[in-house]
Amino acid sequence: MLRLVDRFPHNLSKDIHELTSITREAAPKHGRSTYGEPDKDLTPDEIYSEKHAKDFIAKARRAREIVLKIFRELSIYTMFKL
Repeated sequence: MLRLVDRFPHNLSKDIHELTSITREAAPKHGRSTYGEPDKDLTPDEIYSEKHAKDFIAKARRAREIVLKIFRELSIYTMFKL
C-alpha cells in the first residue's frame, strides 16, 4: 500500500513530514484549547499559558507556509495569497 506522502513529488517529502508532525501535535490539543477540561473545571486559559499560545501560533504559521508551498508546487490555486 502506498503511503500518502509517496504520492507527492519527492522534493516535498521533508515539508510533508514537518506538516504531519505539526498536525499530530496540534490535533489532541484542539479540544482542550477550545473547551478546556470541563470534568476538572478547567478553562483553556487555566491549561495553556501565553507562551503555549505563541509557540503554537508560530507552528500554525509554519504549517500555512508549508501548505502554500505544496499548493504552488502542485499548481493548485486558491483564494489565499500565495
